[in-house]
Amino acid sequence: MDKTTSSKSKALWYSLNAKRKHWKQCITLLAATVVGAVTKHVTPLISVRLMNISKLTGMNWVRELLTGHPIYFSDALVMPKHVYLKLVKDLQLYSGLTHSKHVQLEEQVALFLHFCKTESYQQV
Repeated sequence: MDKTTSSKSKALWYSLNAKRKHWKQCITLLAATVVGAVTKHVTPLISVRLMNISKLTGMNWVRELLTGHPIYFSDALVMPKHVYLKLVKDLQLYSGLTHSKHVQLEEQVALFLHFCKTESYQQV
């Protein structure tokens, strides 16, 4: 009777170990699946996207924005082209903003707007 009790205990012990091993494998597989899914969906949201893809600088960059696609313009300066042009005109007319020695009025406003947009994204 001792051998049967001993063999039953060993069989039970091996069975419990097998179940534990199976559960560990299942949990590991589930965790790996969750991590993979989260990584797949979150990585594009946190990956760095270049804000300024143009090689142009200064007024050439502003001209490229003004003659380019409207979505690219509003992406860079956070407003549609017609609103930007109205803003430049009003600033010149009502506030007396003028061209400086090296920077034209349109470039001054565009740089200010771009700086404000970039700083607000960095604070988030």
